[in-house]
Amino acid sequence: MRLAARLDAHLSAVLFELNPDRSAWPSSLGTYLVDISSMIGEALSVSHANRDKILKEIQGETAKHRVVVELLREVTTVFPAPDSLVEHARIHDLTILPTSSQVGFERWFMEAVIFGSGAPTLLLPEHQGSEAFKKLDTVVIAWDFSRAAARALRDALPLLTAVKDVRVLSVLNEKHIVTERTIDDLKRHLSAHGISFAHDEVDIAGSHIGDVLRAHVKDTHADMLVMGAFGNSRVREFILGGATASMLLNPPIPVFLSH
Repeated sequence: MRLAARLDAHLSAVLFELNPDRSAWPSSLGTYLVDISSMIGEALSVSHANRDKILKEIQGETAKHRVVVELLREVTTVFPAPDSLVEHARIHDLTILPTSSQVGFERWFMEAVIFGSGAPTLLLPEHQGSEAFKKLDTVVIAWDFSRAAARALRDALPLLTAVKDVRVLSVLNEKHIVTERTIDDLKRHLSAHGISFAHDEVDIAGSHIGDVLRAHVKDTHADMLVMGAFGNSRVREFILGGATASMLLNPPIPVFLSH
């Protein structure tokens, strides 16, 4: 809500709730050993209670931030699939997702949206809670002249124009990308959009790329990190780049990812 208000954007909130049609639920050996009917009823009650709680929170925050919010309801099963969320993401400019330190449905949904939507994804760290985006003064862009980095930079342009301090980070000796372009070329490109930036170089020096990024955003007091997402998908088994995997599991600040 806070970010949408800052950018004068509209929000769509995707709300998942369990399918009330009991015939759509997984079958079992029957009710002789387990009272399946009672379990379904209890699960539905919890789902409806969560739905009502979220709706109340959305209504309160909408009034507070004066943001237009469209509610998109999705009916799901006990074991949800991310397909419907990916389809919503394809017809929106940005998808905002919470992160969790646990590896479960959240990780599956994040990977599906990042690599399947064709649009950027913004990950909100679990530990920040409602503190995220109380300010958006400094943004760090991870830059290596790769296709993924270029896509992330281009997708983030509307955000960068509203930021005071843009910093471009080049991690030396992390990977070898052949290019004849220089950081001055990037400066000319961004200056055409009215964006200037400071250029930082950090040698990876045998460290993990995720640790380098974490240390840099901490040192620069950054409010958001922009980076390309590296990974391949084969039969929904994702092989992620080191930086991408690190940020999915435990991002230190909000991370803007594009693939």
